[in-house]
Amino acid sequence: MMKSTLALCLALATLTTAAVLPDQAHHENVPIVHQEHEVSIDGTYHHSYETANGIVAEEHGVLKNAGTDAAAEEVQGSYSYTAPDGTPISVKYIANEHGFQPEGAHLPVPSETIARSIKYNLEHAEPEENHQRYHPVPTHPAYTATHGHGFHI
Repeated sequence: MMKSTLALCLALATLTTAAVLPDQAHHENVPIVHQEHEVSIDGTYHHSYETANGIVAEEHGVLKNAGTDAAAEEVQGSYSYTAPDGTPISVKYIANEHGFQPEGAHLPVPSETIARSIKYNLEHAEPEENHQRYHPVPTHPAYTATHGHGFHI
């Protein structure tokens, strides 16, 4: 009985493992035909690559407001590839304090009303308030620590 249970468990484990492995027949290793990566001490960088199957990507980053609390990386880039149905896909983007902003012929464009609303909200944004989540409770002077000797009451 123990041997048959063990054999059944091994068979189920083998079948489960085979079911979750990706189909390797449809995946091929695609060589990278060009690649660049440059990083500067001032926070700027440039990265690009191209693969043998036509994928191309490029990105530039610049550190804005260096040395301040508002320091942030602003990134501009693009990538292109061919979709499985043969459609060429090309995206240009910027990512900054306003988020990731992609542009491409295949991407939906917001209606003019929504675009005006977004523009208005950006132009008339209220300053952020400092909403402190932690509010320390004041300590009563009668309950003070006595340097590792318990509490003095």
